[in-house]
Amino acid sequence: MKIEKEEENEEKSGTTTLYKFPMNRVSRIIKSEDSDLRISQEAVFLVNRASEKFLELFCKEAYDCAFMDHKKHIGYNHLCNVSSITITIHSK
Repeated sequence: MKIEKEEENEEKSGTTTLYKFPMNRVSRIIKSEDSDLRISQEAVFLVNRASEKFLELFCKEAYDCAFMDHKKHIGYNHLCNVSSITITIHSK
């Protein structure tokens, strides 16, 4: 019920994403790590939203790298640049 309300609020505010991960698949992935793990639907929802936000930020930064190289498409090297920059920032 809470999840449906949150999704309705997102639709009203105009912050809907173009991609969504299936909740049952995210739950299955989490349970594959530890089958005895009991996790609530709210926790699965939060993991799902965090994954969506990560993917959105990662793609935006890769696009910025491609834009700086004057390219129209994102390539493998742009994705590598984003991940290597993130690793060096967090390791300091």
